[in-house]
Amino acid sequence: MVDSGDRNPIVVGVKTAAPESPAVRLAGAEALLRGRPLHIVHAFVWPPFTSPDGDGAGYGSPRQDAERIVADAIAEARADRPGLTVSGEVVDGAALETLVNLSARAALLVLGNNTLRRSVTLPVESLAVQASARAGCPVIIADGSERPDAPVVVGVDGSPWMAPALDLAFEEAELRDVPLIVVQAGGNERAAAGVHHPLLHTTLSPWLARHPRVQVEQRVVAEPPTEALGDLSHKAQLLVVGARGWQARLLGSVTQAMLLHADCPVAVGR
Repeated sequence: MVDSGDRNPIVVGVKTAAPESPAVRLAGAEALLRGRPLHIVHAFVWPPFTSPDGDGAGYGSPRQDAERIVADAIAEARADRPGLTVSGEVVDGAALETLVNLSARAALLVLGNNTLRRSVTLPVESLAVQASARAGCPVIIADGSERPDAPVVVGVDGSPWMAPALDLAFEEAELRDVPLIVVQAGGNERAAAGVHHPLLHTTLSPWLARHPRVQVEQRVVAEPPTEALGDLSHKAQLLVVGARGWQARLLGSVTQAMLLHADCPVAVGR
């Protein structure tokens, strides 16, 4: 059970025993930056032919394996970030339901993306995709890349769901003490050539006022959003996108494309 007082934790889901897990490493860094505890979770479902009441061969072993996965991840997080408050648990139940429930009282949910990077098309049934669509907090999908001096990049489109992405992007840039690149893609040639774009300037005004320490570069480009953001992801330490765009769906098309193709961790603002 998550028990962090009034400090909502950073929650990270772990599936298998993996040394130097990108998700655990990134989640630990986020917890340290935000001054929050880290909570590590493994969702456990009894495999076929075993049962919790002792019937069937191999009783006890699957559950012990699950406990070991969490214990190893806790040890890794503590070794990587000395002084960080780390807890963990094995939760009985399906992974998606478990993580969505925990996200309701989390500051951030972090997951890995191994399944996504092995896919040619977006596997909508994958845990990373479904959690990004349904979580009650922002989600970061870790890919293992680390560019500590690179900027944070956020895509904007003027939709009503853009505000959570900007909240998260400005927060991450300020915490990491790096520049923020704000990109509005799919503009016309005049806008891309540097002509003043009132929509972008007006949109950013509240965030610029709240985060005066963040160095912001505003770009309006003619390329389609997936192309522009995909290119920038090669030189970013984090790409932030909104959960939805103009179309009311669980995940916007640009967000889906970035989860599959971006070359850096992807954060989904919620």
